[in-house]
Order: sequence, then C-alpha cells, then structure tokens
Amino acid sequence: MSTAPERFVGLHSHSTYSTYDAIGRPQDHIDFALRNGSDALALTDHGNMNGFSHQYLHAKKLASAGAKFKPVFGVEAYFIPSLEEWKQLYARQQVENAAAKEAKQEAKNKKGKKTKTIEEAGNELASTEAELQEIATAKSEAEDEDDSGGTIVENEEESKNKVRNPLYQRNHLVLLAKNSDGLKSLFRMVSDSAADGFYRYPRMDLEMIRKYANGNVIGLTACVAGYLAKIVFDHQKEGDFKLWMPNEDNFELIQAELAKAIGQFQEALGPENYYLELQFNRLGAQHLVNYHLMEASKRTGAPLVVTCDAHYSDPSHWREREIYKMMGTLQFMKPEDERKQLPEKIEELKCELYPKNAEQVWQSYKDYCGEFSFYHDEVISAAIERTHDIAHQQIGVCEPDRRVKLPSINRILQTEEIENFKSKLSEEEATDEDLLAFQAVKELAIQGLKNRKVASKQAYIDRLKYELEVIKTLKFAKYFLTYYHIMRVAGEHMILGNARGSAGGSLLAYVLGITQMDPIKHDLLFERFMTRKKRCLLPTTYVLTNVGSCQLQHLDTELHKVLTHTGDYKPVVSKVESEHQELIEVEAEDGTTITCSPNHLWVVVRDSQRVEVRADELRETDELIELHFDDRYTFEKL
Repeated sequence: MSTAPERFVGLHSHSTYSTYDAIGRPQDHIDFALRNGSDALALTDHGNMNGFSHQYLHAKKLASAGAKFKPVFGVEAYFIPSLEEWKQLYARQQVENAAAKEAKQEAKNKKGKKTKTIEEAGNELASTEAELQEIATAKSEAEDEDDSGGTIVENEEESKNKVRNPLYQRNHLVLLAKNSDGLKSLFRMVSDSAADGFYRYPRMDLEMIRKYANGNVIGLTACVAGYLAKIVFDHQKEGDFKLWMPNEDNFELIQAELAKAIGQFQEALGPENYYLELQFNRLGAQHLVNYHLMEASKRTGAPLVVTCDAHYSDPSHWREREIYKMMGTLQFMKPEDERKQLPEKIEELKCELYPKNAEQVWQSYKDYCGEFSFYHDEVISAAIERTHDIAHQQIGVCEPDRRVKLPSINRILQTEEIENFKSKLSEEEATDEDLLAFQAVKELAIQGLKNRKVASKQAYIDRLKYELEVIKTLKFAKYFLTYYHIMRVAGEHMILGNARGSAGGSLLAYVLGITQMDPIKHDLLFERFMTRKKRCLLPTTYVLTNVGSCQLQHLDTELHKVLTHTGDYKPVVSKVESEHQELIEVEAEDGTTITCSPNHLWVVVRDSQRVEVRADELRETDELIELHFDDRYTFEKL
C-alpha cells in the first residue's frame, strides 16, 4: 500500500511583500497554486501583512468565478521570548554606545592635538595619515550607529548568525488566523510588534501572543531561522552552516530545551494550535533541525507538518528571485562576497521555493532525504496530509471587520475636557461616547462660527443646525472630532495647503478649521459629502471605462476597468444588482419621464436653494436637476 500523500496545502509562503526575499504578487502565488492542483494557500510575509488585501480580494474574485480556493491569512513573525528583557538590553547598549562614542571623541581630540604638533614639525605625510584614520573612524561610527531598518530586509546570513549580537535577536515564527477573531488578533500583534519591538525589525514575544491569540491563532515553528532551530544550533559545534549534519552532540540537552519551548508555545497558543515544521532541501542544517523536531514530536506529542516556504510564484522564476535577493543584500556584502556569482541552474541552489502540490512535496522528500535513516515514509506522508486538514478543518472563515471604526473619545480629548462636556449632559447621556463627542463638536462648532465671523448670519446658523443633526443621526461626531484635532496639530507644525473633495461642502468642517472654503459663499452641497439617505445608482448610469463610457448594467467585471478618483483605471471586483419592489416615475415639464427607486436622490431647487431629496419626497414645485451622463458630463435642467 502506497504511503504517498494525496493532499497538501502550503502553510508557509512569501510574496513580494517580503522585501528583497521573495517575488511574485499574492495574486500570482494563488493563481499558480490553483493551476498546480492546490485548493488553498497561506501567505506569511516577513513581519507584515501588507499583502492581505490583495490576497483577500483575489480569493473573492476567484470565488465569484466559481473557483474553489481558500485563502489562509498569516505572517512569519520575528519572535523573541521576552520584549521586556530585550528592551532592557537595548537601553543598556544605548548607554554603552553613548559612553563609547564619548571616549572615541576624546581620543580623536587628543589625536588632533598630536597631529597639529607633527604638522608644525613639517611632517605632511603623518598629517595625511591622521586625517585618513579620522575619516575611517567616522565612517565606522556611522555604520555602527546606522539604524536603517525602516525597510525590513530579510538578510539570510544575518538571520543564521544573529546570536552574535543579542540586540539583533529575532527568530521566525509562522502564525495563521483560524477565524475572523484570529485575523483581528494577527493585525493587533503585527501592529504592536512594530510599535513596541522595532529595532531594524518588528518583534513580538510570548506575552504578546498570550494577550491576543485566545485560541484563535495557529503557530508553526518556521524554517532554519526559527526559534526551535536556534535552540538546536546553540548547541552545535562551529562549522559551515550548510554542512551541519544530524549527530548525537548534546542530544538530551537539546531535547529538554525543545520540550520546554514547545510547552511555552502550546500554553500561549493552545496545545492543539502548535505544529513542528519540517522542510526538505539540500541544507545539512535543515536535516539537523528535522531530526530533532521529529524526536521532539515523539516525546511531547506536538504534531508535525511539512511546508515549502515558497519565495517565488513559479518554479521558472528562481533566477529572478536570486537576483532580487542579491540586490537587497548588497549593503551587507563583504569585499570577498563581491565576486559571488549567480547560480547557472536550479540544481546549484540549496532549496526549491515555489508553491508545490502533494506530489511535488513528496518528491522533494524522496530526493533529499534518502541518505538519512531517521525519516519514515508514514510519518512524513501524514505530516504532508495534515496541512490540508489544518487549512480546511481547523481554519474556518476569516473575514476582516470592515465597519467604520473611530478612536475612543479618551484618545481624542483630555480628561478635563471630557469631564467638562459630561457636566452638560444627563448622567445617562454622559455614558454614551457618541453623545459626548457630539456635545464636544457642537460647542467647538459654535465657537468656530464666531471665529469665522458668521455667527450673526441666520443662513449659517440654519445650515450648521442641519449638518449637526445629520452627523448626530449617523453617529459621526467622533469622525469630525478626530479630524479637528489632526488638523489642529498639523497646523501647529506645518503649513497647510488647499485641499479638494466633497468635504468642502460641509460648513461644520469649515468652522472647525478642517477645510478653508466657505461652502455657503461658494454654493456647495453638504449632501455631496454626507447624507442620511442611501444613495442609489441606476442601471443606466454611465461610468467612464478604459474603453469609453459604459452603462452600469453593461459593465463587464472581466473586461472593463473604471476611472477612479485617483485618475487611474482600476478593475471592478464585483457588481451587485438588486430589484426594488416599488418604482417611482418622475415626470418633468417637457414630458421626460424617468423611472427610479423611491430612495433615489435628486438635486432640486426648492425655495431658491439647491437641496438633495429622495424621489418619494419630491414636490411638484421643485425645479428638477439631473446629472446627464453623456460624454460631456454636464448638468442639464429637465
């Protein structure tokens, strides 16, 4: 009976969002995996989830086309056991660096005095040598102090040797979202790692995982740069990393430390959510790690999985990836590395890193592992198949929370300001953040009318009352309050320029100082910016596409791209059509009849003012204005 696996899902892969380490957009990886026979794929870029939206939207597009493919969302995080201990180390090193810098400066000053004496003696050669030495010292100091890790570049050699400098300490850990809550947890961890653990790379620790995972996140031990691999390598004798082979050196000590670390991860993630990751390639060190992880699995019960660690979206793209990776490591190169040549053929590489299917993974295992007696076909086959179970049974539906989320009022206002506004509300109202924010906006708006010197004009008072009613109904007071503070801080630190957009039609935005154009003076509509009523587009509405104007009802999501507000033509992800149970016929004086839904919005002139009203609220006395969607895009009275 054959033990060859029939199912496999890549739970560890990188797109172009793993800077200078991987190539291929998330869409490219997904498309290849689908063509290659896979029905799911995880995207786990280094330290970020910047490719999430591309992965998510492309999967939705495939689903709408009838393809059965499941996206798995994740990240290959940079892990350290304790951020608190690392921060203390960082603080100590900063103090030591400052002291060393001061000592160097004193030495330079003394050397400068000595050089002057020599110069006075006429020894120009010694003077030149002294200057060159000072330049070299300054360059060395600049390199020592360079913290140019703003762009996260995965330096492979540094990853393997980062134990040399504890400040650079970080190890890989693959994290996958099990559900929508897990997705939210990953977003929080990635954000916090950048905010709280960034030094060249964003870091997260066990405490952060405990805080956010809550049983909704799956962890894999990652590659030879993983934390468990580090434990193995810490006890390995010095030598060529690529030639390390399985041996019995410190075997029990390594197993004891692995068991301890596995227990910590199982406690943080949940015992059912932590997997030991095997990979198959030509690296001797990889088989050393596999050897210990397979033994640790027997001793602790932690299950095994196999991954491909894909770094390019097609097997033919290996050379492009090697070129791209070398471009990223130029800054780290030593003089002897400058003669390094790109491999001529794929067989010269230690790894084949594309999204494989079950048959290809099994073949890699057979090709690279025949000389090692500790591998067993049944165990490896089960580890390969287990990836499919994880993707389709353990991992559920992951949907991002797309609701509008505004900051808590405690993050916008000072405590004394909050207490002041609370005092003007009832005890019950004071507990409602939206009402509290509205009270703050209302008072700021009244003061803003005075500042703009229009508080005595009834038209401005009436318009402001109307806008305040709308934002109260929509619970958007915190939105205005947030932008009020953003613009106030920005105005204190930089020069503000004129902006554009529908917010210019808001008097509230004008009196709060968010915009600088008087909407009443320039006859601008607030409803272009915000309205209580649902907007409705007719099937006959024209939009501008890459092949000319086209009615919405004839828009082809596969062929057409639509002109957006950025000036670019972008693909239409989906088109949804719905039928209204009730329709209204709007007839103009010239006999023109337009059929629309009751909630379709029309711009009309009523009582000498332009207002926006629903079709079911139109009056016979209204002067109807329609946006005529022909090639001229002009307003035309009916």
